[in-house]
Amino acid sequence: MSRGRMPLVDLVQGKVLYVLDFDGTFYPYTHEFDEHCHEKGALAAMQLVNMSSGVNLTYKEAYALKVESLNKHGIGFVEFCDRFGMSHKEWHHLYHESLDANLTAPTPLTARHLEGFPVNVVILSHASRGWIDRKLRDFAIKKMFELHPVV
Repeated sequence: MSRGRMPLVDLVQGKVLYVLDFDGTFYPYTHEFDEHCHEKGALAAMQLVNMSSGVNLTYKEAYALKVESLNKHGIGFVEFCDRFGMSHKEWHHLYHESLDANLTAPTPLTARHLEGFPVNVVILSHASRGWIDRKLRDFAIKKMFELHPVV
């Protein structure tokens, strides 16, 4: 088990938890950030598919497939994995590392409400741990989660 990660069963036994989904709770989605996510997701998939499968996927094709995957599956990488054997794990980290953290601003109300919160706070996210750690530092609330897990 990696540092800072706890099995969910250990988190819930005998504890009261306040579970927060990170994206959209700690910062609002804007049209600009949403478009940025589509672009970076398509670029990451295009890079991995072109390197590993011998296919020469264009950006336009990758973008269209990412949007198709998002509409069909609710997440933007599934079609790349199914059609080209792309590694979800590689895409996941490459994608999150490429995101421009300056395009998000914290929701001050959330941070203010979490200070001194009387129950255990847990962040649950599909985002990579690196993205969450970076944003918690940017929002100056990382210290609030030093003893609380991110799962």
